[in-house]
Amino acid sequence: MKTKYAVIIATLLSIALCIYCDENELILPPESNVQDDILYPVEVHGKYGYINKTGQIVVNPIYNRAAPFIDPIIYAYKLAYDGSVASVRTNDKYGYIDRVGQLVIQPQFEKASWFNDGMAVIRLGGKYGYINRDGSMVIPPLYDKGEIFQDGMASVRMTNNKWGFIDKTGRLLINPVYDYEAVFTEGMASVYVDGKYGVVDKKGNIVVPMEYEYIDIFCDGMAMAEISGKYGYIDKSGRAVVPFQYDDPSDLYWPRIFSEGLGGIALNDLVGFVDKNASIIINPQYEEAYPFTEGLAAVRKGGKFGYIDRTNKMVITPQFDEAEPFVYGLARVVIRVGSERKTGYINKTGTYVWMPSN
Repeated sequence: MKTKYAVIIATLLSIALCIYCDENELILPPESNVQDDILYPVEVHGKYGYINKTGQIVVNPIYNRAAPFIDPIIYAYKLAYDGSVASVRTNDKYGYIDRVGQLVIQPQFEKASWFNDGMAVIRLGGKYGYINRDGSMVIPPLYDKGEIFQDGMASVRMTNNKWGFIDKTGRLLINPVYDYEAVFTEGMASVYVDGKYGVVDKKGNIVVPMEYEYIDIFCDGMAMAEISGKYGYIDKSGRAVVPFQYDDPSDLYWPRIFSEGLGGIALNDLVGFVDKNASIIINPQYEEAYPFTEGLAAVRKGGKFGYIDRTNKMVITPQFDEAEPFVYGLARVVIRVGSERKTGYINKTGTYVWMPSN
């Protein structure tokens, strides 16, 4: 059975490989002024384009698919997201546009991730490789699967069906001995072998013993872990900072990371937040929750999503059927009308800048 961590990493990779269609600090190119010119994907009559922060269409809706320039979940995880280009699909091929809508890498790939650490994962002929920002093939498509680069390393699946780690030249740094994909964050990677998780450093040394049922990625110096069916958080030495006493409502989405000083916990199928002293700051009371970004977290209560601040004040009243973390002042939300899903964007006052549409 595929483990929880593998599912989470696979979810991150799915986002990376542009199947989002309705949809350290964040590292951006020096020339980038993201807060001023970040764009957000929208669908108009079955085609995708982009709006700016005021809701004006900047890139006309001409694409079959359009990924976000900065995905909200990746933003919350503080990965080294580039943010200056986004992958788009024309017919059945992916390429990249910049923030003025110019095609900078022509559509040619079967799949195409975001740029992370200056590299993007692509798929050609059913195999995965890596390109740089000018579209040059730096690492040929040789692998059955490939993960994003982070901390200068990427995990790839070799012919033995095991995962190892390569550098940006394709040189093998850590031998393929792991059962599932992994991502280095803060110099550490959670790895899975023979039914147990541990943590390795960038040389492949085991720094947290292979004795856990689950370990997530490190974020803000902490990683969620599982022992005997209970969840807590460990630091980089493996010390339990938040005790193993919480549940896993596996049918729900809830934050399994620390973000802006708060980490998600769950008890009796309800979600809350703790701080790094293991003090409960927000009692478990929400049906679902997302990590905090920009001071707010999307939470579901009574079947609808709203947004709370770090004091648990409901800043935006629950009214949405789906909601995502804020990215530079806007958040994507969904309203269901019958069988239709209508997607919009709100600002931090809860005002629509793009009315829900499909």
